[in-house]
Amino acid sequence: FRFDKTPVEAQFTACQNVYETYGFPLENGGLASSDIESTIEAYQTALDEAGYQDVLAEAQSQYEAWKAE
Repeated sequence: FRFDKTPVEAQFTACQNVYETYGFPLENGGLASSDIESTIEAYQTALDEAGYQDVLAEAQSQYEAWKAE
């Protein structure tokens, strides 16, 4: 299975930008431990605003279609 991001290109790119802002520092110890919880909450909110749910739905749809082949 290979995800085709074309139908959700803008949302996918926006989510990548959100990852660079929040995800990378979270995964690589770039935050003080006291900031982790609030950063995770902000990260989740920013992903939803960027269209993460649209990307997820498209990926699930494509995967189900691929699996049915």
